[in-house]
Amino acid sequence: MPGGNPAPLLDNEELKKIVQHFYREKKQIAAICGGPAILGAAGILEEVKYTASLDIDDPLYSHVLVPKNQLNEHLVIDKNVITSTGSNYLNFAEAVLRNTGVFTNDLKDPLAYFRVPSMN
Repeated sequence: MPGGNPAPLLDNEELKKIVQHFYREKKQIAAICGGPAILGAAGILEEVKYTASLDIDDPLYSHVLVPKNQLNEHLVIDKNVITSTGSNYLNFAEAVLRNTGVFTNDLKDPLAYFRVPSMN
């Protein structure tokens, strides 16, 4: 789930069904910045620890966030759900890549290719 201002998507029933299906099927779900609000709208945040760049008291999001499960951390991985604060995008991307199974955990830097620009 991308970040930003997802408030207009919180009532999208099709999106909520897709997120719920991915969660039930144990497919990787990743949400950054404001994206975890969509997970909350789908009921996922009731079951996982998470982080977000959202204020729990913001009236646009307070009804979908779950204070007891929100951690004051930059990155949280719980079950098949990865969440991150918006400014933590590189570590978020690395966590997503590592959890796809494409890279092994002994690979020190799956983002190395992207850190040094090339002409190729």
